[in-house]
Amino acid sequence: VVAATLFGIIMLVAVLTAPPPKPKPIVTTAPVATTAPVATTAPIATAAPVATTAPVATTAPVATTAPVATTASVATTAPVATTAPVATTAPVATQVIETPTQEIAPITQSATIPQDAIPVRVVKVTDGDTIRVRLNTQDVTLRLIGMDTPETVDPRKPVQCFGKEASAYAKTLLNNTTVYISADTTQGDTDKYQRLLRYVWLEDGRMFNQLMINEGYAFEYTYNTPYTYQAAFKSAQADAQQAQRGLWSPTTCNGVASDIIPVP
Repeated sequence: VVAATLFGIIMLVAVLTAPPPKPKPIVTTAPVATTAPVATTAPIATAAPVATTAPVATTAPVATTAPVATTASVATTAPVATTAPVATTAPVATQVIETPTQEIAPITQSATIPQDAIPVRVVKVTDGDTIRVRLNTQDVTLRLIGMDTPETVDPRKPVQCFGKEASAYAKTLLNNTTVYISADTTQGDTDKYQRLLRYVWLEDGRMFNQLMINEGYAFEYTYNTPYTYQAAFKSAQADAQQAQRGLWSPTTCNGVASDIIPVP
């Protein structure tokens, strides 16, 4: 026992007196601990980015492809439907309907135009009492009933007083217009020159024959047999004469269709 105790004391003294061990070799084994880099694989933990693949969830932009739905612009191709202008070509149809209606309107609206009057187009005014019209695709000459204007184109006669004025007035009223013509059974259909004998009405309902007399551009004229409107025409002439209009004026012809003497 004593020996053992002594040995223990010696060993204790040896331990206590022994120089301390160099700790470096032990600490330097830290490299093993510094395998912390393995622990620093925390980057793996930081693989949270994987969790942050929420961006994948944020692929909501894919859902926001709603713009595709906003291709409603395709539906807004309604402008194609707005090709309604094609439907608005209706004006073409309305023109076809209105034109003939307007042309015959004077017959139905004016009581002064006989129902049997025929619409014709004036193609030429020869002089104050003779015109050419398009009738049944042909151009024919009309001699107006119950009136006579001073001559301007008769090769057998010189130009007469107020003839040029009468011709010019007739052209103003008739050139390139539609008129309505009517025959008179008391006068026959044509004269000896094969000209149709007719009354002529303007589109506004006025009778051209009577108007020319009333304005002083023509004389009332009865050829052999009294005509239907003779009384009215004689009254129109009396009115023009009293008012001294046209050829009835003392400054023109004073009511006489005298020849105009050419100036030498």
